[in-house]
Amino acid sequence: MIQAAPVALPVLLFESLIAVRLLTEYNFFFLLVQWVLGGAILLVGNAATARTVRRITSPLRRISAMTLCYAGTAAVSASVTCLLQNAFGYAPFFYWSAIWAYPLTALTVAVLRAAERQRRRHEVRLARSLNEQLKLADRAHQKLLHTRRRVARILHTKLQGNLVSGALALTASGWNEPEEDLAPQDVRDILSRAVATAQSEILDESPGQGGSAASSIQDLLSTWGRVLKLACDIDPGVWASCDENPARAEAVIEVLSEGFTNAIRHGERNNVRVTMSAHAPHPARAATDTGAIHISISSPGRLRGPVRPSLGMTTLQALSKEVTLGADGDNVVLRVSLP
Repeated sequence: MIQAAPVALPVLLFESLIAVRLLTEYNFFFLLVQWVLGGAILLVGNAATARTVRRITSPLRRISAMTLCYAGTAAVSASVTCLLQNAFGYAPFFYWSAIWAYPLTALTVAVLRAAERQRRRHEVRLARSLNEQLKLADRAHQKLLHTRRRVARILHTKLQGNLVSGALALTASGWNEPEEDLAPQDVRDILSRAVATAQSEILDESPGQGGSAASSIQDLLSTWGRVLKLACDIDPGVWASCDENPARAEAVIEVLSEGFTNAIRHGERNNVRVTMSAHAPHPARAATDTGAIHISISSPGRLRGPVRPSLGMTTLQALSKEVTLGADGDNVVLRVSLP
């Protein structure tokens, strides 16, 4: 809402406008006296106007009251100027133009101040709105990145594991009964289960709410155990460490999935040995560190050419302190140290 003009600013502007005419028609001493008396009257009138219109809430009534007050103040100032002319020996002349010029000057200052306040309020609102939009955009971007990483992990870990284990199961069935062809329905069932599992994992809000971390790892071992001859040597401390830190359990699942995939890719038989151990943390860091987990997955076989960085190995390198895939005698061994 428009408010009264500042007490001094309209006076300075108006006195500056009339100073040239007064100086050309009268002497400098008259101009100085008129400035002092006329300026004092205008200052008092401005202060009275500000107090008067402060209690008026209607914008139209407030502007009307301001116009009348400024016009009345200008009339009093012009009357004093007329008396000064007579006192200094000049012909009295009443400046009627001041009655409309001074209210116009004061109202212009008031309108400009109101526009400036409105502009500042809009700038503050715009800055706040942009801030909120930037925060929302950043949260959406972070959520998108998290979702992309999660989808890639699920497709690599769960879907790939289910498809590979299902394919091995079908192959084993075909080997045991070579006279029977593989039923298309079996293939469809395996594909449907794999896709349904991946969809369920992707749509879940929190990936770790289905049970304890240890049970998730054991489910994965059980799935692969149906098609591989697994020999597991797992330190009991691993389960406690994974239950305390769900992110570490997810990392263990990533390592096992990649290790079993490597066993299929590089192995010559389905014998796979899994070793997991948890090292106790340093006493000075026992309150904040649950110790590292060391995983070793070995299977008979040999590496076929140089090891190239795949999606799985790249993921493991981002999760782990140390990752190595190499030959150990007649075995291919994947060793990973999780922080």
